[in-house]
Amino acid sequence: ITAGSNSSLSFTGDYSGRFDTITAGASSSLSFTGRYSGSYGDSITAGANSSLSFTGNHSGYRSDSITTGANSTLSFTGQGTGQYDLITLGNNNLLSITYASLLATDTITGGSNDTLVILNADTINDTAFQYDSFSGGIVSLGDSGGSSSISLGSAAQAAGITSAIAGNGNDSLDLSAWNASVQNAGFTLTGGSGADNFILGNGSGNAFGNTGSDIATINHFTASDMLSLHNENDYTFQSGSFGAGGAYNTELLAGSNVVAYIDDQSYGLASSSSMSHVNLL
Repeated sequence: ITAGSNSSLSFTGDYSGRFDTITAGASSSLSFTGRYSGSYGDSITAGANSSLSFTGNHSGYRSDSITTGANSTLSFTGQGTGQYDLITLGNNNLLSITYASLLATDTITGGSNDTLVILNADTINDTAFQYDSFSGGIVSLGDSGGSSSISLGSAAQAAGITSAIAGNGNDSLDLSAWNASVQNAGFTLTGGSGADNFILGNGSGNAFGNTGSDIATINHFTASDMLSLHNENDYTFQSGSFGAGGAYNTELLAGSNVVAYIDDQSYGLASSSSMSHVNLL
């Protein structure tokens, strides 16, 4: 099945578009609403600025090869969709999936600045990213139905994940297993609308602030948020302009080492009550 640019293809029947090669040009829309539509070894390709949605039960399922062009959206929202597939994304793509457990079954090769959205409240482990490869990948928590926790370590680091965004719940974003010293680079975290916990260390030490350039950056830190850090007594918060373009108003130091630049929305971190936002592990 081949269609040109600006095409609209809909697979509404059960088992429709199965065992097929489906190709559409740029700015196209492909919709798979039937049960098991676009499944079992399909090769599905859409050009740049396209939209692909799999809403039928087990659509886009089992050994599909799905390729999207730049600036496209790909969503798996039906029950059992998007499992055991080979997915190749263009640059600046948005990939949405219901739960991280489904993500963990896929092999995903991304471009630059792609965003993975976990739509429902979930517990997301580092192993979910073990078959993935990105160039500056972003993970965003949708939090539908509650709150989420995400733990990122060696698998996410190898996969090229460089940023995580909290959702609407009270989320936990755990970077304590991130090996920033080896990477010699930081990580960007963004708070959501709930009471979020940014975990940058554990009982053994902090993941950041060890080499001089391994600095975490935290956007949208609010009065209800917390920082979880290694238990030591030399933390200080400084006010000023920090990071690229002076975008962060607070600097977190452990002794003389910079652990994080923070966009403190409440301006409470540099006050006398700053340690009320810190949980020592």
